[in-house]
Amino acid sequence: MMFERERAQAALGDLARSRMPDPSAIGPIRMKAGRYRTPEEAEAAAEPWQVYRPGQGWGGLDCHAWFSADLRMPASFPGGTVLLRVESGQGGWDAINPQFLLFLDGETAQGLDVNHTEHILQDLPAGERTIRIDLQAYSGRTTARCDLAMSWGLFAAEADRLALDLSVAVELLDLQDP
Repeated sequence: MMFERERAQAALGDLARSRMPDPSAIGPIRMKAGRYRTPEEAEAAAEPWQVYRPGQGWGGLDCHAWFSADLRMPASFPGGTVLLRVESGQGGWDAINPQFLLFLDGETAQGLDVNHTEHILQDLPAGERTIRIDLQAYSGRTTARCDLAMSWGLFAAEADRLALDLSVAVELLDLQDP
């Protein structure tokens, strides 16, 4: 059973990457230190915006920041369901990990953390469009600096469904006697 489980886990990894087969980075990303409740409040605050580059790090112990970027879809965008991914460079989960509140075009959309890194935008029409992304960010209860990277791409729902089905089979293999 070990060989079958390893093969299934490898296939799961391939399927996970296939959920968004051609990701595009979102940027430039703007960052403003401070705790703000809404995109309007962050925009109006006197604190200056800074350009944030993935990999430079932000935060520290108990820090708040606001991030803003535009998701620009080209005129060649075919329409469909889009996967938006927000990654913090952290793994695992506990109360010290970074937390985000996602806003799309000024509206609250979803909470994000290290285990909830994706938001699905369904049935977008074809053609050029821009969606404003705002993130209310909390670094967590650690002195480590966090990272931030955002990407988007067409969502492959078939790969997602197959990955879910296969993950159940892998879990069943894990429960079998060795």
